[in-house]
Amino acid sequence: MFRERVERRRVTNRRPAGDDGAPANVHGDEDRRLALLVEHAFDLVAIVDASQRLVYASPAHARVLGYTAADLAAMDLRALIHDEDVEYLAGLREAVVRDGSAGPSRPVRVRSKRGGWCRLQLRITDLRHEPAIGGFVVNARDVTEHLAVEEQLQQAQRLDAIGRLAGGVAHDFNNLLTVITGYTSMLLAQVPPEDPNHADLVEVKGAADRAAELTQQILMFSRRQALTPQVVDTRRVIGEMRRMLERLIGEHIEFVVSEGAAPVHALVDRVQLEQVVMNLVVNARDAMPSGGRLTIEVDVVAVPAGARGRHPSVAPGEYARIRVRDTGCGMDERTMAHMFEPFYTTKEPGKGTGLGLSTVYRIVRQSGGVVWADSVPSEGATFSVLLPGATVATRDVARAREVPPAPAPEGATVLLVEDEAIVRALAERVLRRQGCRVLSARNGVEALAVARWHDGPIDLLVTDVVMPAMSGTELAERFGELRRDVPVLFMTGYAIDHVTGRDGARPETRLLSKPFSPHELSVAVSGLLGTSAARR
Repeated sequence: MFRERVERRRVTNRRPAGDDGAPANVHGDEDRRLALLVEHAFDLVAIVDASQRLVYASPAHARVLGYTAADLAAMDLRALIHDEDVEYLAGLREAVVRDGSAGPSRPVRVRSKRGGWCRLQLRITDLRHEPAIGGFVVNARDVTEHLAVEEQLQQAQRLDAIGRLAGGVAHDFNNLLTVITGYTSMLLAQVPPEDPNHADLVEVKGAADRAAELTQQILMFSRRQALTPQVVDTRRVIGEMRRMLERLIGEHIEFVVSEGAAPVHALVDRVQLEQVVMNLVVNARDAMPSGGRLTIEVDVVAVPAGARGRHPSVAPGEYARIRVRDTGCGMDERTMAHMFEPFYTTKEPGKGTGLGLSTVYRIVRQSGGVVWADSVPSEGATFSVLLPGATVATRDVARAREVPPAPAPEGATVLLVEDEAIVRALAERVLRRQGCRVLSARNGVEALAVARWHDGPIDLLVTDVVMPAMSGTELAERFGELRRDVPVLFMTGYAIDHVTGRDGARPETRLLSKPFSPHELSVAVSGLLGTSAARR
């Protein structure tokens, strides 16, 4: 053993005491000092002879890998190396024999006694010619945790880059869908139902609406979508997702949706609700690699005052409840304590990001709801989501939004700013049909020039948010310096956290998500013009 060799060398290096009586074992003391440093080193130190038998293993092996020196001495060390790293390690050894040393290497996967793989970065030195060593010295550093954090950061950066790309594509696609939906809606209003072309136009409109839903899912991934809570029937939403979910989970899992006949309304962003359901279903699928049963239950629950139970953050009231049950592997207490943390995952590297449940938690909490799980290892898991229920009054408000928009006040002037020509042309047509006088601009610079030189009043600014050179929010700020207290209608597929007026004032603002219909644009404009007229 290395320590024994060091001790023997220390003994042979002893010299008689000097004239002052002090022991003359200078070399022995230094050898012992080096031995102690190795014994207490944080990194792993080992000596392997030419036959690849272990000669020495520092105590750090027990801390990192779980094996004692005796355990390792009785094992075939090659059996601990991951199959994909065996050839690389053999090449590294050949380089050491040829050059005398090699390293630091790329991380090599070594099986630990606790199960799983530790990633060790190696530096190997050939000291077979040294009598005190007589083999290869292997210095190893455990980089498992460091690489995990690095991979999570790289994954987050990749997701962010993909999200920016997806958001840009979705934004441009939304402009096209706005035009398709707009002109199709206007044609539908002119073509009677008995006309053969009416059915064709309905199909075009339906396809555009489905394309808009896909675009919203892309924006959800990029986290740039405009959040639009609305009254939705959760039972119907899940029913419409059923075919997609069946393809997602595969035929080896029995899929059951338990729902009543009555609607289960909730006030939530529909796209985000779909994301919650999809993430929970994928999580349940991954917990049942060998098959099982996945059940989705939808119902209404009432939380009375003073009965919040295990979730004190739940306010009294009516909630739409969605429960996703699986018969999979379940979760232990440690997993349940961390399951909603970003990047926490029990999957192997490359099998998942750990973002699914954290996304569910973020969406549900932002929607004013709660989510929790009940699970026992080997007995499956149940995730329960409570979302704020929609009262009758809320549904009445939603129906009221379908009332035809009021005509614009006589002589109302709208400044329209949109860099996409086809969207600008559609919006101009809708506004003029509503009775507005329209001043058009292709960008913020042109809009400010119009605001300076137009002699009459401007009652409303309608602007896109994402434009070259000057954004819609910057335009609104600078426009407010020229025209005080003019309401603003922003058109975008992106979310706006807040829009402020100059000097801390906040003029009336509204956000219209793309793609929008002519009806939605008219309703938004008439509402803001009514506010502007009331102020005058």
